[in-house]
Amino acid sequence: MVFNAILGPDGLDQSVIDLPFNYDQSLDLSELKVGYLESAFNSDYSNRSRDSLSLVKLRELGFNLTPIEFPDFPVSSLSYILSAEAATAFDQLTLSNRDDELGAGREATPGPTCSAPPDSFLLSNIFRPIGPGGS
Repeated sequence: MVFNAILGPDGLDQSVIDLPFNYDQSLDLSELKVGYLESAFNSDYSNRSRDSLSLVKLRELGFNLTPIEFPDFPVSSLSYILSAEAATAFDQLTLSNRDDELGAGREATPGPTCSAPPDSFLLSNIFRPIGPGGS
């Protein structure tokens, strides 16, 4: 029921392609690799025990689990460029000297009605297309 509710495009996300979902029940799951970030699973965090159970279940189902690590690239130097790119979404507020309306410094309220500051929203969505054609 949930799958049917989220299946297909909603007209808002331009990265979705309307194609049928083809599931082959005869597929040998041991032929599929599932990569997981080993250092993340080995770190100490609140949901670690439940996350570890998901790896156990995937192994039980027969998936070929493959530990991976991200390369150690100096990506922090890109943060200024990404921040400047993100700021263009609020260009009109900035140019009209109304940028204090953005609410920078407010704490995010977790949950279904999250009221995170716009800059947090931008940072979490920085790589999504901003308009038609991804520009």
